[in-house]
Amino acid sequence: MIVIDSITHVEPAHRGCVVLAGSHGGAYCAGVAAQAGLGAVLLNDAGFGLDRAGVGALALLDRIGMAAAAIGHMSARIGDGADMARRGVLSAVNDAARRAGCRIGMGAAAAAAVLADAPEPSGTLPSPEEVRMLLAPGVVGLDSLSLLQASDGNKVVVSGSHGALLRGNPGYVIHHVVRAVVCHDAGIGCDRAGISRLEPCAAMGVPAAAVDGATARVGDARSLWRTGRLSAVNRLARAAGAAAGMALPEFTELFA
Repeated sequence: MIVIDSITHVEPAHRGCVVLAGSHGGAYCAGVAAQAGLGAVLLNDAGFGLDRAGVGALALLDRIGMAAAAIGHMSARIGDGADMARRGVLSAVNDAARRAGCRIGMGAAAAAAVLADAPEPSGTLPSPEEVRMLLAPGVVGLDSLSLLQASDGNKVVVSGSHGALLRGNPGYVIHHVVRAVVCHDAGIGCDRAGISRLEPCAAMGVPAAAVDGATARVGDARSLWRTGRLSAVNRLARAAGAAAGMALPEFTELFA
């Protein structure tokens, strides 16, 4: 089993391997896993959330016969591959993983051992695509925080990414200082990892908030904008008037 904190950290050497990644199990991650030619993949269920988007990768990967499973967000920290490998318990499996012998409730290490013998995937999925969009004047939507640019410094950023710090890169919070930033809370989860990025943002001088996973799809900035409601805010956002339960347009008006 290859253990990484983000599915974006896969390398050519991981082709054909069982990879456990600390990322959410949304649709984008299915495309990355397929493009990388992984043998099987384990991701975090991000609290399942609206439309079960946190495990959307599983059904997509069934299309190419790739065994995939999700680790429960309450059993281990999202963004922390090592913790997921050590404490993680499966909360969802796709048909390919089920045929290989994976079951809900199985530990991550045991699941990886089973998946090592899963049949090789065949076929391809469309190339993964994360999107930037203008949601309102002064408000940019990013399906992933990895799309943040220096030119976004004067904007409020609404991101579909989970709000967890990556264990392997604790110095990284966000690439650039912006007016304010919103992430998905990934169900908050074990050790409140899903919102662990918020207060470090305050240390950078950035007001930050997280959207309740039950109100919006993880990995989908438009969904956060349309239906998302805040579940947590950092101290700078709170001082500006932000509060749990607030809708995204209302929050962004405080800063845009």
